[in-house]
Amino acid sequence: MLKFTKNENGFTLMEIVIAAGLLGFLALAFMKYQQNQIKSTKTNINKTELNNYFQGMKAYMGKPGTCKRTFEKLGRLENRLIVEKILRPDGEAKYSLEEKVAGTNYILSSMYISDLFVNKIEDRELHRGEAVLNVELTRINNASYGAKKLNKSFEIDMYVDNENKISDCGVLGGLYLPLGPSVISNTQATNESQDDSSSESVSSADDSSSESLSSKDDMDKVFQRSIQEASQKTGQQISQEDIKKAVQDSPELQKAMESLKVLQESNKKMEALMNEEF
Repeated sequence: MLKFTKNENGFTLMEIVIAAGLLGFLALAFMKYQQNQIKSTKTNINKTELNNYFQGMKAYMGKPGTCKRTFEKLGRLENRLIVEKILRPDGEAKYSLEEKVAGTNYILSSMYISDLFVNKIEDRELHRGEAVLNVELTRINNASYGAKKLNKSFEIDMYVDNENKISDCGVLGGLYLPLGPSVISNTQATNESQDDSSSESVSSADDSSSESLSSKDDMDKVFQRSIQEASQKTGQQISQEDIKKAVQDSPELQKAMESLKVLQESNKKMEALMNEEF
């Protein structure tokens, strides 16, 4: 057991060595706090930009000719049919898979059709129908909090021919459909349903903690490394029992440990809040 001899300033060598170790520990905790501040700002930006992106896509699909131009390239409509791009009048892509959403760390990872319903009426060449266009956005790095994948969707009104090929379509409520009674599902079975076509769902939990600097293992490693470096410089071998006794005997070290604990708890609460609100 080491002796805790006071130096001229009233501190033991043990206290000085442990204080040196705490400096590295504190630096890491404060760095994580700053990182949380940056990531929370980015998360708030993502919320705004992703909502604008989705609403812009929905509005663009509501423009005359856009839906027909996009869907008629797909041929026969069916559930789970992939939509690779939404087309401009010149045939070029306005929105396409794998493109990065401006101002965010998300990409447009998937678009596909679901909940396809068609009301087939004999002796008619065109039939009323509806479907849901699902939009999936994927986070490509850990620069922000939030779900790894976000799903949004909106409904489509349509005319289809006898082979379920698009004649005309538009966003729900944006296409005049005078043919026949309300749509009844009698030919197509859906593989999946959604309670709200404009809802947002989280498909996977945030995984940013896997690279977090605030994990207990990382903190412990930094503290132990700092203690070892200080021990080598002073020539003192320090055990866990020595550290525990020094902290118990020093009000200053106790306050430092308490401050670190508060900082760590603040980091955890901030991460949990941002992931929950996204």
